[in-house]
Amino acid sequence: MAVTRLKLLNRQKIAQSDIKIALETIGKAKRFTADLKLHGYRLPSDARIFVDARQLMETIRFDLGTVGKPSARVARDISRLHGERVTFDVNVITPSGAQKLATAEAIRPVNELTGAPGSVPLLPVDASRDLDGLVWCIEYIEKFGGRTDAPVLCIDQSAVNGAASTFLQDSAARALILPAALREVLIRILVMDEHPFEPKSEEWPDSWLRFAAKLTCDDVPSAEAPKDDKLCFVDQASKAFSRQHMLLSNFIRERNR
Repeated sequence: MAVTRLKLLNRQKIAQSDIKIALETIGKAKRFTADLKLHGYRLPSDARIFVDARQLMETIRFDLGTVGKPSARVARDISRLHGERVTFDVNVITPSGAQKLATAEAIRPVNELTGAPGSVPLLPVDASRDLDGLVWCIEYIEKFGGRTDAPVLCIDQSAVNGAASTFLQDSAARALILPAALREVLIRILVMDEHPFEPKSEEWPDSWLRFAAKLTCDDVPSAEAPKDDKLCFVDQASKAFSRQHMLLSNFIRERNR
């Protein structure tokens, strides 16, 4: 009996510099455009290109044609994805759909008007769900291979009446939530995950640690540093954030009105 052997192709990682996804938000409407540079990856011309738009646990998949004949660069609607945090995965798949040939995960979009990646906040806010008794929590989305996506500040929809940005303009809400949220994320990065800081990395933990280092004007503790040193750094960052934004004084002023 003849045995058929399949030739397995190595999956390639698409560099983020070869992907530009622009997101335009007007009111409740969201649309994105994708510009992909795949010619340098030696992919079959008939391999299919898919882009997945993700927000929390919901995904919308778009077929962008083939490597040899990609679809026109047009705006695609993702308005049904609620909340401010949207990321994108790019997958190049064999024509039969049996194997991924090249991938890129958790791509952050740039702003359509300015081209600035800063349009995606360090801590995006989502207020689209019932949190079962909690006013707020931090959520992380599990990704392929055990990785996690950047944190999202989730606020109960009944607490904000669907308007998260307005809710966080309240001085009491900002003072009570934001320093605690910052502290929780930094503890996860430094203490739980023991993440080794890479100053030039664009991964979300390194972006958070750069932000904390600017707040404290101090070096980020190494992954091997004692737990107490890491907790001290987190504590300093939380207090510095509160002082910088005058959260306590604004809270007291509003309370005494």
